[in-house]
Amino acid sequence: MARDPLYRPKKLARSPAPRVHAATRAARKAFYEAYSWFVGAFRDAAEKLRRGNRAAPFPAGSFPPALPFVAG
Repeated sequence: MARDPLYRPKKLARSPAPRVHAATRAARKAFYEAYSWFVGAFRDAAEKLRRGNRAAPFPAGSFPPALPFVAG
């Protein structure tokens, strides 16, 4: 209540935003580990798809990349 509502600091402390907002470090670490697993599984499945395995299992919640267009 003592501060003027129109007060603006002369300099702002800037820092990069975190990639993930989490309540604890453990939660942030768990997210990073889960995301790392997801990316690895997706890349493995995408590589199998590129090699011709159309039944390659992709992680739940992801979409396989588009296949090349073949006219015919």
